[in-house]
Order: sequence, then structure tokens, then C-alpha cells
Amino acid sequence: MLRESVNTSGQNYEFKAVTGMAETESDIPEAALLADFAEAVVNRDATTIDQLRAQIVERLGEAEAVDAAAIAAAFHGFVRVADST
Repeated sequence: MLRESVNTSGQNYEFKAVTGMAETESDIPEAALLADFAEAVVNRDATTIDQLRAQIVERLGEAEAVDAAAIAAAFHGFVRVADST
């Protein structure tokens, strides 16, 4: 999924930036904020999710916050399906 979306965007992304392992800056806007949000989703930390969601809306916009939440939920779901098979 990620590979194909990168191919269609025509931009250069360093996905290690999201995991904190990048050696260079990333083209992903607010990568650290999005990584923290994903981590909070995985940890089911509702308080942190609410705080980070507000920051994402403020810095990136409401539509991007919805996208971030949908992506985090989808990947969380993929793991649950994979674990159940």
C-alpha cells in the first residue's frame, strides 16, 4: 500500500523518519507528530491520542487528521487480522 501511494505521488519519502531511524530529513510533513500519533493509537492511549489529534488538526488541517486516523486504524486492523490467522 505505501509503495504504491508513493509511486503515484511522485515525491521522495524516507519511511525510516516515521520510526525515528532516519539519517536525513523527511519529505513527510510533521513526521514525528504522525509517528507519535500512531504510537498512541497502538498503545490505546486515549488522552495522548486526543492531544495529538488536536495538534495534527492545528498543524496539518482537519482532512489530514482524518487521513492520519484512518491510516492508523487500518494498519492496526491489518495486524489484528494477521494475528488471528
